[in-house]
Amino acid sequence: MICTLPQNVGAAWLMVSLGAGPIYVALTQTPGSLPYFLFALPAGSAVDIFDRRELEEAHS
Repeated sequence: MICTLPQNVGAAWLMVSLGAGPIYVALTQTPGSLPYFLFALPAGSAVDIFDRRELEEAHS
């Protein structure tokens, strides 16, 4: 995350300095945050649904 955050700021700053509108600046940030919505939210739901102890017993 140490390198990702300055890169996001730099990309947004570059888009603003090139005269891009707010939609384009937002679209430069979307690919960076999209995996969190695609994977983290369903993974959190799956963790809440499945019982970890039952899964560990099944694999033992």
